[in-house]
Amino acid sequence: MKTATALIVMAVGAVFAFAVDLHFSFLNLQAAGWILILRGRPGWSCRSAATGAPRQLVLQRGPDGTAGRRFPAPERPPY
Repeated sequence: MKTATALIVMAVGAVFAFAVDLHFSFLNLQAAGWILILRGRPGWSCRSAATGAPRQLVLQRGPDGTAGRRFPAPERPPY
C-alpha cells in the first residue's frame, strides 16, 4: 500500500470512529473505523519493495560516439 493510500484509509477510519454518529443494526461504524485505522498504519509505516525506484541502466558511449555496452547502475546506499 502506498503512503497516500494508507493515509486516506486512516483518515476515513478516523472519521468513522470519531465523527460519525449513525447507528446501523448490521454495522458498527466505530469498530469499522478502528479497523481501518489499524489497517492503514502498517501500510503507512512499512513500505513495500515494489514501490521502489525502477531499475536503471547506464549506457557508455564509445570513443567514436556510438553506443557501447550497458551496465547496471551502481547500487545506492540503503538509507
